[in-house]
Amino acid sequence: MFWWYFFLFILGLQLGSFINAFKYRLHIGQSVWRGRSYCPHCHHLLSGWDLIPVVSFLMLGGRCRYCRQPIGWHYPIVEIVAGVLLVLIWGFTADLFLAIFYSIVFLALLAVAEYDLKHYLISDKVLAFCLVISLSFLINQSLAANNFFVWPDSIFLSGLMAALASGLFLGAIHLLTRGRGMGFGDVKLVFIIGLIVGWPSIILAVFLSFLIGAIIGLILVASKKKRMKEVIPFGPFLVLGGLITALWGSQIINWYLSLILW
Repeated sequence: MFWWYFFLFILGLQLGSFINAFKYRLHIGQSVWRGRSYCPHCHHLLSGWDLIPVVSFLMLGGRCRYCRQPIGWHYPIVEIVAGVLLVLIWGFTADLFLAIFYSIVFLALLAVAEYDLKHYLISDKVLAFCLVISLSFLINQSLAANNFFVWPDSIFLSGLMAALASGLFLGAIHLLTRGRGMGFGDVKLVFIIGLIVGWPSIILAVFLSFLIGAIIGLILVASKKKRMKEVIPFGPFLVLGGLITALWGSQIINWYLSLILW
């Protein structure tokens, strides 16, 4: 079992490295599928020894081997997060197909979250990929269970209802605040989260997103790293709230119900 999770972690590191390359090339408008990786400062082509996730960063002291310009800490952090993400998904998801689905969609959403954190923008291209993957999974699972139009058993109807309800809720905030309180990218993102976690779990996912966002926001303001009226990307909190709900939502809901019904 240890070696299985070790393999997953190493695989996650590699996929995290790909996510780093993907989001950089997405930002500058280059194809991630063409050409070798290069230093963003001196544009020197990188060798295999320069591309070992986390290890290369540590061995080179966080600097490019060729121009000695610093490499951002977010690179190894994304790689480690991707590794931990795969371990958590496969450690807490019993169903094989669901684990595969979660692995694909949440690694893609990790790219969305990190890109939003750095550039204050949610990529429509990645969201479109997540939409196709999510709808394909929901339709396939509903057809396999022969309950496509059966409420509340249909996983497709559950995901669609959650997506529409959460999208309308955040969309209303976007309209009422004229985009200052909620970006439209967040509205599209929560639609995807709704498809993933379904109804009524999306209520918990959105609640956790606002709760975690509020806590982090207060910490940033208290530490004077952000001012009260400064914008804080909400995308990472939506992804985190969705992940927590996907993996532990049932346990959290049951725990809460046990408290109020005690």
